[in-house]
Amino acid sequence: MRNNKLVLVGAAAALSALMAMPAVAAADAHEGAKIRVLPGADAPAVDIWLNGAPGVTGLDFGQDTGYVALDAGEYQIQVVPAGATLEEGPVVVDATVPFEAGTMTTIVATGSLDTGIVPQLVADDPAPSADMADVKVGHMSWDAPAVDIWANGSVVVPGLEFPNVEGPLSVPGGAYDFDVAVAGTEDIAIDIPELTLDNGVAYSVYAIGSITNGSLTAVPLVDADTRQAN
Repeated sequence: MRNNKLVLVGAAAALSALMAMPAVAAADAHEGAKIRVLPGADAPAVDIWLNGAPGVTGLDFGQDTGYVALDAGEYQIQVVPAGATLEEGPVVVDATVPFEAGTMTTIVATGSLDTGIVPQLVADDPAPSADMADVKVGHMSWDAPAVDIWANGSVVVPGLEFPNVEGPLSVPGGAYDFDVAVAGTEDIAIDIPELTLDNGVAYSVYAIGSITNGSLTAVPLVDADTRQAN
């Protein structure tokens, strides 16, 4: 298990910047940054404006942007409720944000409008081998207790607490039955539909939403697919 790839911090400005960028082909690591956002908070859809122009519109819970590319530098990011203009507002985030070249970042929005929305930043550095699949798992449900991650009937990640990420785990490609249970028990909180993992592909699986409000779910994402280069 390799854990040196993971860095988590909170930063509202960074959340805005990711969501604002239109989806484009990934840039070379030496030319720009790659960023994606996953809304996991209990909040309505939002529109994102970049340097005064509309970017992503109507981004909703559990709907990730995929990786987007942007030149390194500073950007003015503004966030408003879906359908609103900057003049109508309210502008809930207005920040100038720097992004460094050569980085890959996933930003998961956590919390709620009542408790406050806190973005969690995960530094991505996927490097799956050709004969294995890589999987990392993240606990991004702010009101859920620590959990155990089960795979095919065995605990593979014990005691994962919010807002941490574990992995990547390197496993042979194949079908896996993942479950999320309250730590130290067999009380299943999320029964994830069977996932087929392919060799040469890196994945992330994030638990998002609220256990209190019944929105707790898991979202699998593809971080890298080395087969595309072959």
